[in-house]
Parts: sequence; C-alpha cells; structure tokens
Amino acid sequence: MTEPVTINKATLVQLKSLKAIGEAKANAILRAREEKGTLTEDNIFDITDISSTLWASLLKDNLITFKEVQTSGEDLESKVTLLRNKISSIEKDRADMVVSFQLQVNQMREKNLAILEQQRLQYEQERDVYLQKVKQELDHFKEMVATKDKELGRYHEKTEKMQSQIEQQESLARIQKVITDRESKTGLSYKHTSTSDNYGPSAPKLATFDGKGDWRPYFLQFSTIADRYKWTDEQRLFKLVELLRDRALKYYSNRVKSLQANYKLFCQKFKEKFGKKELPHILRRLLQDLRQETDENLKDFAERAKELAVDGYPDTPEKFAETLATDAFLRGCLDKRAALVAMDKNPESLDQAVQFVCSAAANQKVIMGGKKSEVKRVTFSDTEDVQEQEEEKFAVRVVEKDDDKRGVSASIEKRLKKTEDDLAETKIIVKKILNILHQNQGQRSRSQYRSPTPERSTSPNRGTTSCYQCGKEGHYARRVSKQGNVSKWVAHAK
Repeated sequence: MTEPVTINKATLVQLKSLKAIGEAKANAILRAREEKGTLTEDNIFDITDISSTLWASLLKDNLITFKEVQTSGEDLESKVTLLRNKISSIEKDRADMVVSFQLQVNQMREKNLAILEQQRLQYEQERDVYLQKVKQELDHFKEMVATKDKELGRYHEKTEKMQSQIEQQESLARIQKVITDRESKTGLSYKHTSTSDNYGPSAPKLATFDGKGDWRPYFLQFSTIADRYKWTDEQRLFKLVELLRDRALKYYSNRVKSLQANYKLFCQKFKEKFGKKELPHILRRLLQDLRQETDENLKDFAERAKELAVDGYPDTPEKFAETLATDAFLRGCLDKRAALVAMDKNPESLDQAVQFVCSAAANQKVIMGGKKSEVKRVTFSDTEDVQEQEEEKFAVRVVEKDDDKRGVSASIEKRLKKTEDDLAETKIIVKKILNILHQNQGQRSRSQYRSPTPERSTSPNRGTTSCYQCGKEGHYARRVSKQGNVSKWVAHAK
C-alpha cells in the first residue's frame, strides 16, 4: 500500500503525484503552507483553489497526512541502497556520455581531417591547372617569338634580295650606258637581231611528245623550262605545237580554232586526254589487287604502288597515300615470308618497308638457303595453223610429296590453268602483231619516210588509203576495235 504524503513536508513533485492534484493546485498548497506555516485538517479547506470535496476524498483514502512519518532503519537502509544505485546509474550514464562524447570528438576530428585533405587535393589540382595554363601561355608566347623571328628573317632575306636586284639593275644600267657610249663613238649597233623577242629566249632542246606516254611529267618539265626563260603564253603554245608528234599532233589538229589558239585550254584538254589513264575509283581497285610481277624488282613495285595510291586518292594527304601504298606493297610482294616480317616491324614509310623486305629476304636466304619447291612442268602444244586453230594449250601440274597439301595444289592448278589460257591467247596476239609489223615494214621500205611538221599537210588527192594501226588498206582506224583480254586489232571492213 502506498504511503501517505505529508502535506507540510511534501515537495512539488510529491504533491503532483496525488490524485487530481496538478501543478497549479500543488503551487497553491505550497503558497498556503508558506502563509500559514503549518497546515491542519481545519485550515486546508480555506485554500480556495482546491475544493473541499477533493480534500475529503484525499483524507478518506488516507492519501495525505499532517504528521511527519517516522521511517525505520530498514527503510533508511533501503533508501540508501536506492540512492547508491541511482548514483552508480548516474556515474554509468556519465561514463557512457564521456565515451559517446569522445567518439563524437573522434568522428568530428576524422571528418575535419577528411575535409582538410579534400581541400588540400583541390588546392593542388587548382595549382596544377594554373601552372599548366601558365606553361601553355608561355609556350604560346615562345611560338609567337619564334614566328616573329622567322618573319624578321624573311624580311631580312627579302631586303637582301631587293638590294641585290637593285645592284643588278644598277650594273645593267652602267653596262647599257657603256654600250650606248660605244655605239655613239663607233656608229655600230650591238642589239641582238634574233627572233627571241617573238618566240622567247633560246632554251635547251626539248623532247617531243607523241601521246603514248603520260602528259603530266612531260608538261611539268616543259613548264619548268618555260618559267625559267619567262616565256609568254603565246610563246609556250607555239613551242608545244612544234614538239607534238603522231597521236598528239593529230589530236591537236582535230580541235577547234579557239582551242588551238588558247594555251590554258590547250593544256587542260591535253591533260584530260593524255594525263591520267584511268579514273580514281579504277585505280583504287587496281591498288587493292596489286601484285608484284615475276621479273619486277622491289623498288619498281613500290614505285608502282605509290603512283596508284597517289592517283587513286588525289584529294588525300600525302601521309595517308603513302600508308595505303605501304599496305598494298606488303600485301602484293611475292616473298610472303619477308613481307610478313616487314609487316610485323610496322614500317612508317614506303622506303622503310622496302628496306625491311630486302633485309628479311636476305636474312632468309642466308639462313634457309635458296632451295626451291619441287615442281614438274609438262607442256602440250598443237602445231596446227594459227589462223585456223588460234590456240595453244599448256598444262602445268605441281607435284607435292605431302598428301596434306592437296588443297593447296588444287588452288595452284586453278591459277596455272588461268595463266596458261592467258599465255596461249597472248601468243596468238603476238604472232598477229608480228605479221602486221612485217607487212608495215615492207610497205615502209617502198616509201620514203618524212617526219611530220606543223606546216606540212597531206595532199587531198592521194591514192589508196591504209590504216595507221594495222597497216592494211581498205579501211580507216575508226573501223578497228578491241577484243579479248589483251588489246588486239581486227579489221571489220576490207
């Protein structure tokens, strides 16, 4: 059973623990106790904040008392024990609070250290960026200084060149003055009376152009000489017409008058006609299927690959064209082992690739020797008339000792079959060409050869005409066409 609360000794908390007593009523009891000193059963009903019914209920239930309760020794001991437990609990809570505080302090310290480390890294990163920016600005300033130095050097060179030109002009003026004085004294004229004013200064003897070769290198040589001797467009046109022969001269004579009199249009038309033999996309396909000929050395093969790459990709950088030429050169080499060794070395240029292949081939020959594969070749030929049969058969068979190489042998036999067909057809064409040459030689021996000149033209009243391609009479060159894999001329009309 709960002990009654002593009204005259109870605290605010103890008073609030009573039934129906709140904080306001507890404070009213404390104020009445301070005013009256001691509360009794008679004066407690005078407290206006608390009804008499409530006091009567508390007294009836024995929840309050007006006498001080005397505690026994056991009660004191239990209270002391309770207080000690409370003290130990408080100390334990304090220790836990200390540990928690220390943990929070450590966490805060680690967090601050992490923030400081992050700030340090950010500062170093910003410092590196700033130093890099300063370095870039310094490099840019150095480049500007170097550019200015180059411009200054070019300016000095230009100044020296102008100075030398001025000195030359002064020298020419002095020489002209001396010549004028001598003319005035002797009455003789030292002026040059040649036709150089009309046709340009005398130049070295130039090669003729017949239309069978490539126009580009020939025109480059001609332009270089013309620029050297400062020919005008009219002088260049006259000289070019003078150097034309055969097909080129005939092509020029069949053009309109406006083209014959215009040097730039003349060069453009000749470039289109006798310049590049194939279109770029055809040259690119030829570059993909490029293979080294049997009697072709590595340098010639590399030069051919480079020409196809440059002409097939005209608008690409020179480095890209050289890379394509290098790849095509290594793919098309006959010596596949040497090409594979060179490809593993990853050459940076075509010349380096040629050196790698030559070196690998030489090393392979020194180490492995020059032993060739065992090949048996059997030839079957028909001796019938060429005009009637027009074919010759060749059979080539590769005999391999190892049965595992039958697949390779079949592939080689297919290639050799195609090769023998091409050789047979080529031989027929060569015989026809030889017959045509013999006929032409017989006709030329009966006529006197005269070199064509721009001023001379053929007579309109000549007799029988002959084709300038095949040499036979009765038809013109436009009646001749191409047939077969190799170009051969066959007359359609006789």
